[in-house]
Amino acid sequence: MVTFARLYEEAWRKRPAQRDGLRAAVLARLASVLAARLGLDVSSLAVSRLVQAADTHPLVSTEQVAAWALGELPEDRLAAAHRLGQTLDALTALEAEFERSERHTSRKKTGSFFTPPETARVTIASSLHLLPAWTERARLLVCDPAVGGGAFLLEAARALVGRAIAAGQRESEAWSEVRIGLHGFDIAKIACAVSEVALWLAAADESFVPHPQLALCDALDADVLDRMPSGGFDWVIGNPPWVAFQGRAARPLPAPERAAYRKRFRSFQGYPTLHALFVERAAALAPHGTVALLLPSSLSDLDGYQNARICFTETHCPDEPLREYGQNAFPGVVQPCFGLVGRARTAPGIGSPRPWALVERARKEDQAAPLVPPRALERLHEMPKLPPELFRELGLQTNREITGRLLLRSPTPRTPFVLGLLEGRRVREFECLEPELFLHPERETLQRTKCLLRPAQTYAAVAFIVRQTAPFPIAAAHNGAVFRNSLLGGFVSAEFDRDLLLGLLNSALFRAFHVSGQRDARQAAFPQVKLSHLRKLPRPPADEVRRERVRRLAAAASRKRSLDAAARLELDAAVFELYGLAHEERTSVIEYLRARAPGALSAPRPRAGARSSG
Repeated sequence: MVTFARLYEEAWRKRPAQRDGLRAAVLARLASVLAARLGLDVSSLAVSRLVQAADTHPLVSTEQVAAWALGELPEDRLAAAHRLGQTLDALTALEAEFERSERHTSRKKTGSFFTPPETARVTIASSLHLLPAWTERARLLVCDPAVGGGAFLLEAARALVGRAIAAGQRESEAWSEVRIGLHGFDIAKIACAVSEVALWLAAADESFVPHPQLALCDALDADVLDRMPSGGFDWVIGNPPWVAFQGRAARPLPAPERAAYRKRFRSFQGYPTLHALFVERAAALAPHGTVALLLPSSLSDLDGYQNARICFTETHCPDEPLREYGQNAFPGVVQPCFGLVGRARTAPGIGSPRPWALVERARKEDQAAPLVPPRALERLHEMPKLPPELFRELGLQTNREITGRLLLRSPTPRTPFVLGLLEGRRVREFECLEPELFLHPERETLQRTKCLLRPAQTYAAVAFIVRQTAPFPIAAAHNGAVFRNSLLGGFVSAEFDRDLLLGLLNSALFRAFHVSGQRDARQAAFPQVKLSHLRKLPRPPADEVRRERVRRLAAAASRKRSLDAAARLELDAAVFELYGLAHEERTSVIEYLRARAPGALSAPRPRAGARSSG
């Protein structure tokens, strides 16, 4: 039997110019099935934007669509409405699979990952207490500036209708009143069309009712603020696209568009992303109202998002602590996210760049818990920092072409892959293993792709290395090898020698300090030890006797290329003593680390047979 996915791919590839119509046809056929099962007037859908956009010859039958998309029959009208948006997400995911040979799929370019109903429901519920009471405002003006499949508007409508019914209104009257206030923007016709039908499926109308408040436009355009209702919206909600224009996953951005964003949005300065711009725009759309957005957790605390936090807090107060949803809040996305919920200030003021407090959880199934670090760690955060020149980013940053053409994974080199390339996975505490990745150092390709391979003497000058993709610092003496950007380079000075720094970096105190101060060290997916993190580590007191004890223990661990339980306790005690922590403070730090990052107290050993260097 030919599967729906196979038929859809055949049609998708056969008629590339009609892909929008194909997508609309599949969703229109699903909408007709859902409407029929709910006892609604299917023929009235003919005037909907979804049906009018549909290809009349999609090569996929209604029965095939229903068999693929429905499974169990949705329990009620709201579930049926959500199923339509979820199917749009499923189609987008299918098309991303069809494009998987391309580096930047349409899904990644646009950040098109739609929100599951339960996540939207929690975000909506967390902001309801900030809205005017039903008796104060019978009709609220609600806007989703990136409406997608309509999940947030549906959940907002459900909540407002429930509030109206509780206040004594009939359901049909409540839906009629609430729906008039629902607005949405999107750059995709299919999103507006799907949201329009979804709102009808959820409402109490038998025949289809158009929803002109769903506008095909870019919410970031300069004229959008001129088109919003007088006084703005009461409630701006949604999950804006998560798209970055800088870093490893950067989406290309034409120069004119980049210049326009830079001119219109202060939050484009720093780490330029679409979701940061939507934070600034959401605050402008609700100058006297409430905002509830689903965003990457990094926006809450990374320095690159300071301008976004400043812009938001000039006009709105975050309802801290904000709720984190974890790294698997919705399928296809591993980046952890949180709900930014805030109400407008009584008067605009001076914005703050400070990080926002989160009630954290690594995964959505985990119990959310506030972060309460020991007081001893808070005191260390106030101490002078290690000199910034002790740490540098020198690792070779590769790309798809370099990985495919110039890298060989092997226990030994093989011509022309002759240059050993050290990776984070080959570094343990006090131990640097031999490379198992080898580079063909073809200068022309490296230069053309802007992958900087530094001179051998640059790498030879590195005294120690620190793993970058790790939940806490893991450091070892450097063996002189070229290394990838999964490692950070460490240097020494007259005051800070290698053994002292290795002892500090591999200690429980420094690991607890890092975990307490860096949210992305506590996330389940891709925890990070960044250059900026290392440069915030506390400078040790100038007690030469106690420093020497740390040096001696670290030197012994480097010689053994290991740290057994007894040696770990002795090293941790020496570092605690150097920083002047009392017995009770030491216990609190160990207990905190055991709860937050238990692996830090028993760092993993290399697999059997692994070759060490040194």
